[in-house]
Parts: sequence; C-alpha cells; structure tokens
Amino acid sequence: MTKRILSMFIILTMLLTTLCGQAVFAENSNDQIEISSFDIIQVDAEKVAALFLLSDVVNNQDSQWDSSCKISITTPLYDLDNNVTAYECKVVKDVQEKGYIIISASSSLNPIVEFSYESTTPANYMDSIIASDSQSSAEKKYYLGNQQYFVGIKDKNNKLEFKSILKNRVDKKEHEEIF
Repeated sequence: MTKRILSMFIILTMLLTTLCGQAVFAENSNDQIEISSFDIIQVDAEKVAALFLLSDVVNNQDSQWDSSCKISITTPLYDLDNNVTAYECKVVKDVQEKGYIIISASSSLNPIVEFSYESTTPANYMDSIIASDSQSSAEKKYYLGNQQYFVGIKDKNNKLEFKSILKNRVDKKEHEEIF
C-alpha cells in the first residue's frame, strides 16, 4: 500500500511539474500581485483531473468514487475578460454522473479549485438556466472564483446579462459593482 501511495505521489508530482510552466505576474499600482497568465490548456486540465480522481480513489477511504469512474465532459469556464480561468471536468460511472472536479487554468494557483461527489455540476445548472430562457441565447459559462458561477445570456436586444446559478439575473453593471 505504501508503494502505491508513493508511486501516485510521484506520478502526480511529475505531471504537475510538467504542466506547470513559469507563471507570469504583473504588479499593479497598489503593489499587489495579480495573475496575468492562464496557461493550462484543456487536455492538461483533463489529465490533472484524471490523476486527482485516481489519487482520491486510491488514497481516500471516504471517497465516493471508485476505479470505474472516469472524466467524461470538460467545460471551459471564463472570466469577464474572456480568459479561460478554469475547467469543469465531469466525473461519470458508466453513464451516470458522479460529481465534478474544477481545475484552475493558471499554473500559479492550486490545480484543484473544488470538487464534489454530487452528481449535479455547475455546468448542468447553467444549462438549465439557458433552457429556461427561450427568449435569449447563451454566450459563455463564467467562473469568477469562490463558487461564483454565471452564464452569459444575450437578450433579444443583444444585451449581455449574467445569470447566477445561485441568484436571479443581474446586468453587467450590477455584476461589476458586486465584484
């Protein structure tokens, strides 16, 4: 068992070292450091999610996933500047959803942003919001950190609005005031 844990740790370390390039930072006028590089691509995020899934199955006695679970659909999530900030990797067992893993698109941040053993993913919630609004068209799915998920919807006048999976619709001005 110890060899198995050690080998999983070595594999995860090697993968993260390979995937994580040099992070780029910029200082703003307040001398705060900001991330200015989203450098993880989707295929690499899927590999990180698969390794996390495997590691959780092997090392976590309380894991609700098992060895037959796999990553099925990966959804890119954007910030308000249209940068991919994270990827939602859906976990399935056969055809049944078994949760999700959110992977950061920045190598300077922790790769695992959040995960859940629950079957409903944030993207599923966003898809239901899109389906319920037949007068509008979906723009993109947004993740602004700290479980703040939004879907961008253009109304019939082509005005972009944001709808939270937790709140009612807010327009862009209200959204910028909140965040």
